[in-house]
This record gives sequence, structure tokens and C-alpha cells, in this order.
Amino acid sequence: MKAITYCLDAAGVGIDEVDLVLGNKAAEDHSLQLLREELPIKDKNKILQLPEPSHHLAHAYSTYFCSPFEESAIMVVDGWGSATNRGKDIESESFFLGRGNSIQRLYSRNRDKSQLSLGLFYDFFSSRLGFHLPFIDETSGSFGAGFTEPGKTMGLAAFGRHREDWDSVIQHDNGMISIGYKEVVSQFLYWKAMEKPPPVENSETPRYEQPFWKDIAYKAQDELENALVYLANHLFKITKCKNLCLAGGVSLNVSANSKILKQTPFENIYTQPAANDGGNAIGCAYYGYHECLGGQERLALNSVYIGRDYSDEKVRSCLIAEKGIIWRETSTLEVAGLLAEGKLVGWFQGGSEFGPRALGHRSILADPRNPKSKIILNERIKCRESFRPFAPAVLQELAGDFFELPCPSPFMLLVSDVKEDKKKVIPSVTHVDGSARIQTVAEDSDRDFRRLIEAFYRITGVPMVLNTSLNLKGEPIAETPSDALNCLLRSELDCLVLSRYLVEKTNSPNM
Repeated sequence: MKAITYCLDAAGVGIDEVDLVLGNKAAEDHSLQLLREELPIKDKNKILQLPEPSHHLAHAYSTYFCSPFEESAIMVVDGWGSATNRGKDIESESFFLGRGNSIQRLYSRNRDKSQLSLGLFYDFFSSRLGFHLPFIDETSGSFGAGFTEPGKTMGLAAFGRHREDWDSVIQHDNGMISIGYKEVVSQFLYWKAMEKPPPVENSETPRYEQPFWKDIAYKAQDELENALVYLANHLFKITKCKNLCLAGGVSLNVSANSKILKQTPFENIYTQPAANDGGNAIGCAYYGYHECLGGQERLALNSVYIGRDYSDEKVRSCLIAEKGIIWRETSTLEVAGLLAEGKLVGWFQGGSEFGPRALGHRSILADPRNPKSKIILNERIKCRESFRPFAPAVLQELAGDFFELPCPSPFMLLVSDVKEDKKKVIPSVTHVDGSARIQTVAEDSDRDFRRLIEAFYRITGVPMVLNTSLNLKGEPIAETPSDALNCLLRSELDCLVLSRYLVEKTNSPNM
């Protein structure tokens, strides 16, 4: 209800003004009944559900109708889809074709309990690497291994190597894949048992610093990429379509997305910025608009800054109420100069981004030329593993001067090789394998962020800044002005740009 209230408030809409409410995966988990009982909307007939199986259908709608394409193949890959075959099977990978204002399901791989989806396959290895978040069982109060952190596995994979004696565990056949759960477990245990010396357990040395585990990350990433490329090539044979839309949590794997673009005949690729389950809200809304209400308008999702805007009055009231800071109005040129001097700058502007990536409204920014930026950010601000890379936000028209990027990447969902002569120029955004996860910033994108990068370019000759999310370890990305101030006060950030104000701590060495 807090999320629903936030969205209604941001749009200035009352709940009874909403024309339709669509439930995803409603038939299986009885959420339709729960929605009608709990949602305080007067006309309960406005609450409907997607047809089963619904989960991957919602993913498909979320990406195709956000894309600029009038026709596109659609590939949905995640951990869990809807139940099928009277609950005996579950959607694993699904394939669709979008034309105009309609989507046709082509085929799906529905797995039983003996099989893994590609998402669960990757989660298996991520959990073995220790990349998972803790959770508390509200019934017993006990802690356990919760959601995995697959992004860490992807980052660590660049430090691993291929092992010739490690057999493939994903089988490819006739356009489909097969991932036996027992086979994956037994192979993993065999690799571990054969390792000489054995991988160290229960030591102070983190797993990600040990060669065996680095190679495990490489193996998981390599098999995932090969499977996705195989499936995408088969989908192209069926559709002969030059465009591909991706959705599902696996589509946040930027390295795999780039391999699909390089190793398949697809010419254009689109990944919705909230490709995981968070994006299914948009998929449900598009389904309701087009299929239930007969809507015809198409509008590509070019901007992700759709969160609540905070007025200058709200920002100023937060600043006045906060102790331990001084603040004043600033300019784009001054902030660019601070970045060029090596300062680490929190950046809070307008409405927050849709999806898990900070794309210039809730960001920490730094100088990509400074190799110390990455070290300080990882060790003293973000408090995360040293192997994890940071992204460059680059002026789109100049991206080709630094990167081998075949197309724009506005949502930071593609990686590209850094050109050889530029790797030493931008060390803090160049990964160990010579790649970078790129956000291209077009001329018609967010004005303030674009102007800042342009100003930094005029000062330094480098048309990009390092961009990472404005949050501390274990916390969500800052949403409110108070959240942003909290990040400043509890970290070693040099300053925070909050709307048009430059904020510093009173105990800052700059004071």
C-alpha cells in the first residue's frame, strides 16, 4: 500500500480515478481475491488478472511496449515464471513475437522440479560463492540465505579462467536447453573435490579472492552466455526479425546482453531498465491498456526519471532542519570543477529512476581518470568487494571515441570493450578484462546530468563521469532529500549536490 500510495501521489491521482488494476500471476496465488479485499477502490470490477500463464506474459509486455520497435522478437529469461500443467511445471524461458499493438507467444520451456531455469542456474553458483542477502524469517526470527546477488558473480567472472576439464552442464538441443538440477550439483561437487589444493573454507580469506571460486564465477557466466546466445539464434531463425526485446531478471546481466548483440543476427536490442520482476507492473499496465481497454497509442520509454519530484521548498526545509551541514547555491560548472579536482560528489536531482540502476538522478559521481576513485568508493563509501566495477556515463555522440559500442546504451545494460589507447585514460571505469558497463547520455536526455558531463568534458577533455548509485552498503538507493543527506553525513563523500544546492559537512576538511 505504501508503494501504491507513492505512485498515486507522484501522479496526482486518486485511487478511484484509476481505470483498471491488473494482477500478475493472480490465478495461482489467489492475489485477485486479496486485491479485491484489500485495495480501497470503490469499484472492485476494475480489478482484473492477466490470463495464465501470466508472469512471462507481463515481462513480454513490459519490454516490447516500452521499446521503439513496431516489430520485435521477445525473449524472457528469469528464475521463476507462472505454474503450468496444473501446477506441475513452471515457465523457465519464454519466446514471443510483438507486432504493432499485439504480442503472440511462440513457445516456452516449462521445467519440472528436476530442472533448473537459467535464472536459478546462475543463482545456484551465486549462492555457492556466498553472494546472497540475509533475510529474517518473520515467524521464527531466524536468519538464512535470502536473495542472491548475481551482479557480483558477473563482476567476478572477469577474474576467472576457462578450465578445459570442466564439462558443460547446460545441454543445447533443437533450439531448447536442458539444465538438470542433480547434474549441476554433482558436477560442482566433483570440481570442488578434484581441486588441488582444495578451496579454502571457513577462513578469513573471502571466497572471491581464491582462484577456484573465481573460475566458478567464470564458468557460470560463460555457460549462461552460451545458452542465451544459442536461444537467441534459434529465436531469430523462427522470427527473422532484426529487433530483439529482452526481459526477466537474467536480462540485467549486461555481459550476456552484449554477447547476444555480438553473436546473433539481431541488429537492435532493447532491454527495459527494470527488466526484473519490478518491471512487471509496467507490463500489467500495458496489457490492461491495450488488451482490456483497447488503447492504441505507443510510447517508447525514453526517460526513466518517473519518481516523485521534490519541490525547492521541500529541499530547503530538509536542509534547514539538518544539523552538521552548510549549504549554498551552486552551478554546473562548479560541480564539474569539483569532480575534476578528484572530489566524490553525491548527485540528487528531480524524480528517482525506474529500475535498479542509478542513471543520473540518484548518483555518486567521480572522475573516471582518477584510479583512486574506484578504490575509495569501494572501500570507504560503498564498502563493497574490490573486484566490482563502476560505470561511465558518457556523452552518446562521443562514446565511440572511447568504447567499441555498436549502439546506444541509455539504461546501463550493455558492456563494451574500452579502446586500447583509452584504458589508461579512464582507469576507474575500466574493468580488469578491459570492458566497461556503459550509460550513454543523449542530447535529448536529462538536461542537468547532460550539462554536467558537458562541463566536465570542457574542463578535462574526457566526455564522461563515473556514475554509481547514491546509497551505502545494504541500503536502497536514496529516494528523498533526507535519504541523500543521510548518505552524506554517514560516509566519506566530499559533498552533495541536492537540487541546486551544494551541501558539505561542517567537519569537512574543505571547510
